[in-house]
Amino acid sequence: MRIIDIAGWTDTWFAKLGELFNIAVLSRKWGAVNKPYRGVEIIARRVQKCPDKIVVKAADIDYDTLLTHCDIRKEDYDTTNLLQAVMSLFNLKNLKGCWELTLSSPFQPGASVGTSAAVAVAMIEILCQLPGIEKKYSNAEVTWLAFIAETKVMGGQSGTQDQFAAAYSCGANFYKVRDKQKTTVFPIKVARWIWTMLERRLMTVFVGQHNSSETHEMVIKELENDTENARLKGFIGLAKRARKALRKGDLVELGSVMIENTNVQKTLHPDLVGQHHQSVIDLALQHGCIGYKVNGAGGKGGSVTLLFRSRRAACTFYEHALESLPADFIYFEHKIAA
Repeated sequence: MRIIDIAGWTDTWFAKLGELFNIAVLSRKWGAVNKPYRGVEIIARRVQKCPDKIVVKAADIDYDTLLTHCDIRKEDYDTTNLLQAVMSLFNLKNLKGCWELTLSSPFQPGASVGTSAAVAVAMIEILCQLPGIEKKYSNAEVTWLAFIAETKVMGGQSGTQDQFAAAYSCGANFYKVRDKQKTTVFPIKVARWIWTMLERRLMTVFVGQHNSSETHEMVIKELENDTENARLKGFIGLAKRARKALRKGDLVELGSVMIENTNVQKTLHPDLVGQHHQSVIDLALQHGCIGYKVNGAGGKGGSVTLLFRSRRAACTFYEHALESLPADFIYFEHKIAA
């Protein structure tokens, strides 16, 4: 998954040109020191003595899906389901036997940290390993297959940065996006001591499942009609500033960019920074927060990533948050994906 996505609206087809920054991370619940940091994982297991089919079990049963070989032969896929949308891109007719795929993620669905793209990428990678399919794709090819699944197959709108972050999964990346969403990724070299410092000071707060389709549709319609991209100009230069700050280990400047980006999101539509996000931000600012970024496009639900001046400040915020913020908020710490 990715957090601190800077200039995130500029990788869309209507933006035409964009420069973006984000950080790919593994995650676990805050303070769960005996648990590993994890990303989206899919484990494949062949099941004996059952009809030919593919069963996908997810941590959230609403995302479970089943595909029989009869469905595959008829190419009868549910293209509203992300997992089946990905499977529709493969020739599965030579796959024999019953396969059970178990999907897990440290984040709940709708966390606005690129989870759907990470799921699509993980699904592509596991399908490539199954006997009878055995494909080899480059990271760039995996990225575009995941993008096609979410856009052309499912008929949705998507930027490109999430798929790149999931497929390359190599710490921080800088992206250049040109017409028709042609995207080039530039990994950012960062000293280990900077990563360690950053990891200790980051926290992401999940405030509820993201659901802002009406708000997003309104913003997208306005941006589609903005032929000069005037409303996106506030994002210009932010990704470069974030890259420079991270390379130098200047976390104060990185925090400033995070805040400025969130403020630009508000100018697109005030509801892109929701009340739950604001309640987290307001409390964090009282306890040494030097940066905050509403992840993804923003809107109702999702998550906000916080950057603190020290680990102690982050821990102090966490203690107060448990007492004063809603009980269903979930707090995560991160390790940079490499």
